[in-house]
Amino acid sequence: MIWFADDAGLFLSYWYAALYVVVEGWHELKCQDLEIDHFLTSPNVQHLRRYRNGVCHFHRKYLDERFLEITASADSVQWVRSLNDSFGRFFLQRER
Repeated sequence: MIWFADDAGLFLSYWYAALYVVVEGWHELKCQDLEIDHFLTSPNVQHLRRYRNGVCHFHRKYLDERFLEITASADSVQWVRSLNDSFGRFFLQRER
């Protein structure tokens, strides 16, 4: 699967890359939430990190294995959506 094949793929790639930035901030700020912390034990976290690096850093090879690692995981799409939803829940609750 080539993520960059269309506009939707571009937006999806940016979403995945930006989601890893939230993961980095979560760790840096030492935030805690049982649901989120559970999601962050998944090997998908490292795949997401490498995906972000592939999207946001210059590399001579346009498409490489970093873009395929996260898709090789059978649960990666549901995992990304659930993690994103959990971050949304956490931060919306904190605003109240």
